[in-house]
Amino acid sequence: SKKRKYNDWSERETFRFYRALSIVGSDFSMMESLFKRRTRHELKLKFKKEEKMNGSLVDKCLSQRGQYADLKQFMDEESDEDLPEEKVDRPGRGRRKQGGKLSKRGEARGRKVNN
Repeated sequence: SKKRKYNDWSERETFRFYRALSIVGSDFSMMESLFKRRTRHELKLKFKKEEKMNGSLVDKCLSQRGQYADLKQFMDEESDEDLPEEKVDRPGRGRRKQGGKLSKRGEARGRKVNN
C-alpha cells in the first residue's frame, strides 16, 4: 500500500474546520462535502489531532452545535479557497541535508577527514 502525502492545513482551513465542526458535528462524510480538497480520512485525522491539541475548543464547538449555522456563508468562503493560500511555516519533518561544506580545518561537517 502506498502512503499518501497529505497537505498541511492553513490557519484559514483550520478555522473553517472548526466552523464546520460546529455546524455538522463530527459527521465527516457531511463535512467532506463542505471541503473540496479534503477527504473524509483527512478530516478525521484533523479531528483526532485537534482533539488532542485543543480538546476544550473541539468540545465547545460540538456542544454549541448550530451556532454558526449560516451554511451559505460557509460555502461562499470555500469559493475563496481557489485563491492562492498563504504558506504555513513548519519545521521540516525529515533529516536536514548536510551540504558538503568543509570547516576551517578541512573537515566535513560532523565527520573527521582521515588524512
